Amino acid sequence: LDDAALDRIHRGLRDKLTREPVEDYRVDFEDGFGPRSDADEDRAVVEAATAMARARQEAKLPKGIGLRVKALSGETAGRSARTLDCFLTTLARANGGAPIEGMVVTLPKVTSRAEVAALTELLGRIERALGWAECSVGVELMVETPRSLLGADGTVALPGLVDAAGGRCRAVHLGAWDLTAAMGVGAAHQTLLHPYCDAARALMVLSLAGTGV
Repeated sequence: LDDAALDRIHRGLRDKLTREPVEDYRVDFEDGFGPRSDADEDRAVVEAATAMARARQEAKLPKGIGLRVKALSGETAGRSARTLDCFLTTLARANGGAPIEGMVVTLPKVTSRAEVAALTELLGRIERALGWAECSVGVELMVETPRSLLGADGTVALPGLVDAAGGRCRAVHLGAWDLTAAMGVGAAHQTLLHPYCDAARALMVLSLAGTGV
């Protein structure tokens, strides 16, 4: 590229980063949050939801906003549901009762339709309790386990997982490190460039092409 073109690109990039340095953000209560006591997590949930409502009122939120809860399976299921309920209830209270447009919940370590269906049912109950319209809160699914790609019978699992979200699913994300670990890949080789990640991305694109997800 010539110097004039490089200068235009550089000025455009600086302008973008000045106006909107972050396009999409999730408050993380899963691996990024780590193991905490219930009291500590409850306190963090209230603080984060209150801060998000304040940022919304000050027009400082990025276009994409949401939270990631713990897996809705095994020993973390109860804590995950509690965090989601408390976060959205606190958010509504701090935001004048209204939802935040474009709000999503990211569900990690999905292994079955039942987990997605449980999240969908829980969101419906919370929305009704808060007086929000149905599907005010969207869903994102994380592909981090072999079973989120292929079912035990060998069929492609993703379309069924998306269907279980009842029209709420807006995106599906690859969790490269958990997926490669589940496939027995050593830590030194767990990268986004691993062939398992290439295969997963290709299967995700093929199975969800044309769905709007």
